[in-house]
Amino acid sequence: MGVECVDVKPDRNKEATGLGRQDGNADKVWSYAEITATVEAEIRRLMQAPAVTPMDASRNHAWAYGIYRGWALLTQGYQKREDDERLHKLTRVRL
Repeated sequence: MGVECVDVKPDRNKEATGLGRQDGNADKVWSYAEITATVEAEIRRLMQAPAVTPMDASRNHAWAYGIYRGWALLTQGYQKREDDERLHKLTRVRL
């Protein structure tokens, strides 16, 4: 039984509309402030989300910390110390 290779061509309509984004702007440029504010809001949401089980809390923390690390890598060399300290502090687990 062989494997069939299929030539997949990109969907030009999706590319033209920014992969389904509602504003249709595939070339959006995000500012440092926009990225940081979005990351902070999502970290806060995850860290404040109700956890039914300890596994839920652990997962939410891991996701929040992963978002923080992604921000740290994306903004490396441009970070403001106070932003880094604030975002990192938001991911700390209170025991």
